[in-house]
Amino acid sequence: MNEWVSCLKAPGGLRGTLETCRAASRNAEIVRVLRKDRLTLPIMTVGAPEFFGPLVEEPMTRLSAGVERAAVFEECGHSLALGAEDRLATMLKDFMLER
Repeated sequence: MNEWVSCLKAPGGLRGTLETCRAASRNAEIVRVLRKDRLTLPIMTVGAPEFFGPLVEEPMTRLSAGVERAAVFEECGHSLALGAEDRLATMLKDFMLER
């Protein structure tokens, strides 16, 4: 908890956190547009039990030609980058290097 408070108090910390909320609204707008045309780019989804879990893959499957890779990081909290940083970095690196 102390780490989160420290990050939020740092310059730009609160703004960065609140940008997540703004992005959710923007993402909803993008989804409405994408329902007309399916995405054809490579897609990977990652969730955690406390961060949408298996619900991450389903909407991307509906909006795209298919999800190439999907994972749910068990025993991971709300922040994948903090709770499973090595696993997330490896998954992202491997996915991007396949291109």
